Amino acid sequence: WFDMRLYYPSLSVRLKAGNIVREAIPANVIHGMKGSFIKTRGDVQEADLLAGKKPGNDNWGTEPASEQGLLHTEIEGKVVRETILSDKGNYGDYYAGMYEAIVNGKPVPVTAEEGINTIRIIEAAIKSNKERREVAL
Repeated sequence: WFDMRLYYPSLSVRLKAGNIVREAIPANVIHGMKGSFIKTRGDVQEADLLAGKKPGNDNWGTEPASEQGLLHTEIEGKVVRETILSDKGNYGDYYAGMYEAIVNGKPVPVTAEEGINTIRIIEAAIKSNKERREVAL
């Protein structure tokens, strides 16, 4: 398991995961000044692959209604508590975007800077775990 905390000037982010927990950890829990959003699981594409579904099928990346996220907020003085279905996932969009960037000169779906920052965070997490301390980026 891991518990990673990232601190930014205007927000903090906590990432947790574990494969030896008795109950599933929500995939996304977002709290703000105006409300909360809770999602029990993340993208369903990995589960689709394990179930034998193929990318490109009509139901590929479509989550079941039971996996909808919960939005709890207030709009114009009225409490709103509703479920929200996620957009359909498609890992293939990334590769299609890379094709367009390479062949047709379109912008890449993930910039080199974004990739470098992701690697820096992963390396800091490894260092933090190894040294058993917080690591500043």
